Amino acid sequence: MIGRLQEPDVVPSGLSAQKMTDTRTQTPRAVPQPGSPEQQACNVCSDHMITVSWSEKAGWAAPELKPLTNISLSPAASVLHYATECFEGLKLYRGQDQKLRLFRPLLNCQRMLRSATRISLPAIEPVELLALIERLCAVDGPRWLPKDNTNGLLYVRPTLIGTEGGMGLKRPREALLYIIIVSYPNHNPIAQPTVDLTTQDKKFSLFASHDQAVRAWPGGAGYAKIGANYGPALHVQEEATRRGHDQVLWLFGPDSQVTEAGGANFFA
Repeated sequence: MIGRLQEPDVVPSGLSAQKMTDTRTQTPRAVPQPGSPEQQACNVCSDHMITVSWSEKAGWAAPELKPLTNISLSPAASVLHYATECFEGLKLYRGQDQKLRLFRPLLNCQRMLRSATRISLPAIEPVELLALIERLCAVDGPRWLPKDNTNGLLYVRPTLIGTEGGMGLKRPREALLYIIIVSYPNHNPIAQPTVDLTTQDKKFSLFASHDQAVRAWPGGAGYAKIGANYGPALHVQEEATRRGHDQVLWLFGPDSQVTEAGGANFFA
């Protein structure tokens, strides 16, 4: 008899945004200008980050909002060897009314819970994760997305990694949740008033994947936003770029079922 994999029941995690400590930077970073090479590189983070450590013995520690810094890991950390890592991506916008907004962020937080349980990382209560995200956006959003930049956006990246050191395929007993914000270019042509949407070079082009490159399949983890789904896809994305396309239209099976279209919506 063949059994079916069942996702574990999720119990309250003990993560509490109310316990967060708050330490502000004394040396604010320079904010990249819209359209600058620094912004296009997508590698400039905002002034602060949030970190929360977890261990099987102690559970979730108090979250820390603190100046952006590097993280330190054992070279034997689980994330480096067994891909125990999941993340989310949200965009923070400045509306025409000058208010800062996230688009349906609770759904992202709920998906991160599903992703974490799929790869045996500790459960994260979505409402608590959302509270942490909103707090970081409230601290760094006003300066990094000023009121006169209503066409701009910031990219919010919560990440959960297994940090326990040691070889052997096992569930991590230690983990780290962290949240950063990255200065991000707005690739949406509608947000650029000088762009002529009728021009040929502004059309979005997809490259159909071949049968030797499958991103998701029945019984797999394609539904989870985990790093292991992305590394194997990079060479196909590079091929798409070489051929003049923007992203990959991922197909599956002999009848070429559409499974994903990268960062685009696809209708057929």
